Parts: sequence; structure tokens; C-alpha cells
Amino acid sequence: EGIERVWSGLGGVATSLKEMSPGSHHDTLEDHIGHWNWCKVIGLGSILKRRLVNAVAEFQRHFEPWVNFTKQQRHHAPTWKKMVNDFKPQVSGVNPYANTLENQYCGFFAIYY
Repeated sequence: EGIERVWSGLGGVATSLKEMSPGSHHDTLEDHIGHWNWCKVIGLGSILKRRLVNAVAEFQRHFEPWVNFTKQQRHHAPTWKKMVNDFKPQVSGVNPYANTLENQYCGFFAIYY
């Protein structure tokens, strides 16, 4: 889908490309796509800043509920933390995020939603 974004920006160029020789056609496409990429690079700083600000806000929003949840699950939390920490270095181990209860949640959502 990423390439389709470039094609949408090249719609106005398409009519003039029909009249060009193959070399000019290639140069024009290269110039327009190069400009497209340059605009993406120039805008990268602002989009990364916006994403960082959003991530920090989401972290702050979720941190306190996570702490409360962890406190309420004191007997389970250390085991869960160990499972996650054991999984991080080697990805080949058992995935602690995988659902161990087969199709339990599908029935839950079918009933309540």
C-alpha cells in the first residue's frame, strides 16, 4: 500500500509523460519520486516528535492502572514478569503472550458482543 501513495501523487504527471521520450519519461518520474521522498524525509522529524509525544501520553495514561493491576495480582505478577523477561532475549522460547486457552475468548465475544 505504500507505493500506492506515491502513485496518487503522480496522477498529474501521467498526462505529460505520454508525450515524452523514454529518457525524459524516466528522468521526470525520478525527479517527482525523489521530491516525494525528500518531503517524507523533511517531515520525518515532526511525525516522530508527534508519535513520541503520543507514546509518552499513552504511557502516563496506562502506567497507574498497570501498577494497580500488578498490586492486585501480587501472587501472579512475578511469574508473569519472569515469563516475559525469559521470552525477551530468545524469541524461540514459549511465547507468554500467546493464548493458552483455545477458543475461550471467541465464545466470550460471541456471547457479549
